[in-house]
Amino acid sequence: MSTCFIRDQRMICISFHNFFSWLLILFLKVQIVDVVKKKCPRTPLVLYINGNGSLLERMKGTGIDVIGLDWTVDMEDGRKRLGKEISVEGNVDPAYLFPPLPALTEEIQRVVKCAGQRGHILNLGHGVLVGTPEEAVAHFFFFLSCKKIDV
Repeated sequence: MSTCFIRDQRMICISFHNFFSWLLILFLKVQIVDVVKKKCPRTPLVLYINGNGSLLERMKGTGIDVIGLDWTVDMEDGRKRLGKEISVEGNVDPAYLFPPLPALTEEIQRVVKCAGQRGHILNLGHGVLVGTPEEAVAHFFFFLSCKKIDV
């Protein structure tokens, strides 16, 4: 059995979390992104890391086509940090499916506008919560399929 030791003399200067998040991003780039891009160059790659608010800029450096924003990252802030040259995925907080439907409509419009004109995949931040009214879920998808939102 082989063992590979990764040693970085500067490790003492950075936090444990930062070292391993950097290592993870490097692994993604070399072991996954570069390989898939070489074998399937037309296949878009989406990267989502739960709790990614502190990693957005590093994620951008992997060569990924779309970065999925964690539901806790505001779209406006995420777009500013990532710039306009990369597509984003995210996010209407699923809690918006509980208030009156006009509040949900306003949040959908806000998120889409904040995402900008570059590619955007809209979804619910972490899925549909237990007890969510079915009419709110239907409204979410109906609104998206029928409306053109000016960006």
